[in-house]
Amino acid sequence: MILTDFLSDISVRNIPVISADVADFIENRMSRKNCSDQMVLNIHSNCIDEAERKKYKIAIKEYFRENYEQNQQELKAHYTGTCVLAILGIVILAIAYTIQFEFLQELVDTAACFFLWEVVDRIAFKSRELRRNKKRYLALLNMRIEYIEE
Repeated sequence: MILTDFLSDISVRNIPVISADVADFIENRMSRKNCSDQMVLNIHSNCIDEAERKKYKIAIKEYFRENYEQNQQELKAHYTGTCVLAILGIVILAIAYTIQFEFLQELVDTAACFFLWEVVDRIAFKSRELRRNKKRYLALLNMRIEYIEE
């Protein structure tokens, strides 16, 4: 695959980052690999000098570092939201047992079950995806980059 624009024009911290096309290509090629193994990115080219190699390495690492940090923030917000839902569900469930009217008690009990089921759903499904992405971005961040001249 030949990529014409390796670097992106947009940078958050004035550090070069790779373009979205290059990032998609790397992620798609590396998604088949086991994240616990050391990943190696081989770049085949005979026209990249040493200064460009350093710049490209920094750009690749910066892109995946930004994604890793964003994933960390998502994980933190996810766990905070899950804790809030769990506390809310427990409090509503406790309130349901203090209500004397059976109809109202069932209504509040149903609301509590909804919040607690949402907690289970978030822990069982969404957390798994976020943790897998964290592991993947960390592996991509730590991958070895090698340049092979042709």
